[in-house]
Amino acid sequence: NGRRQTSAVSSLDYSMSIGSGAGGSEAVAAVSVQSTRQLSKDDGAAIGLTYHTRTGTGSTGSTDSGSGELGLTLTSTRKLGKHAMGEATLSLGPASPSIHVAVSRRAPKHALALDVRVGRHVLGLDGSATRVLVTGRKGDGNGNGKGEGKQSEDDKHREEDGNGGALLAKAAFKLGTHGLEFELGGAKVVSENLNVSMATAVGIQGVFWRLRCNHNGHRIVMPVCLATSVTLAGAVSALVGPPAFAWVLTKTGGGPVTRWYRRLVSSRRDEEKQARLEARMHATAGDVALMVAPAFRKRKAGHARGGLVIVRAVYGDIDAFRKHSPPDWRTPSASAAS
Repeated sequence: NGRRQTSAVSSLDYSMSIGSGAGGSEAVAAVSVQSTRQLSKDDGAAIGLTYHTRTGTGSTGSTDSGSGELGLTLTSTRKLGKHAMGEATLSLGPASPSIHVAVSRRAPKHALALDVRVGRHVLGLDGSATRVLVTGRKGDGNGNGKGEGKQSEDDKHREEDGNGGALLAKAAFKLGTHGLEFELGGAKVVSENLNVSMATAVGIQGVFWRLRCNHNGHRIVMPVCLATSVTLAGAVSALVGPPAFAWVLTKTGGGPVTRWYRRLVSSRRDEEKQARLEARMHATAGDVALMVAPAFRKRKAGHARGGLVIVRAVYGDIDAFRKHSPPDWRTPSASAAS
């Protein structure tokens, strides 16, 4: 998946997926492109094109080239409240024309979503719930995340990244003709633009681990099939695996890698800020150079008339300036505040 911002109110999303169909006897590939535009403060619209192709193996062992299908999707979104959003999608195509209605709620600590699909060959209900378990915390200088002391370098990077270091728990389900599945997992927000997650999915197709990585709108999903049949022991083992794996990774190499990535992102951000500051300073210096000649002419004319001439001016916190300035600058007669 990927996203490109084409303007302040529009974006272009594209995705590609490759996998196997039922029974593993055919290969399925899909490519989709969607254009999204914000129409007003509360309304948005999107139009998308999807191309599906299937390649299977015939009964004689020969490979069938299959056929491609082109689909069109029209989407309308509307803000229903402070944290709620509604979405309606009409899908047109030879495969399965359908109507999709979704309602979601996103709060600072949790998120809920519910999707309903109705079509000629599709009928289903999807839902998900996300909860913030641990938020990024400020440190006490020793990396303890408490106190009011001096912050460590890693704490500063985490604070600059907003929710960097937050841990999320997510549960989702699928019920309908498109599948029967329950998913439980967690995610870690590494920085503002990067988060990784691992989840266990149990359904009629078997038991899976799903590894996800989201970076700047680009998403990578890697499913790992653990078993094609569902058993109680296998399901429990699969559910215990992700948190155990995350704990081991955090204790071994995950922590240093995360801190290195935060420092890298913070260094790039500081360089961008410094470049913008230097550009503004150069622009300001040019404006000041244009003001020098008129200022000298006005001072010379005022001095010739015997009028008031400001030779020193102080801007900002006058008390702090007087406290740290030389003695000859502290007298009111020697400086003028504006």
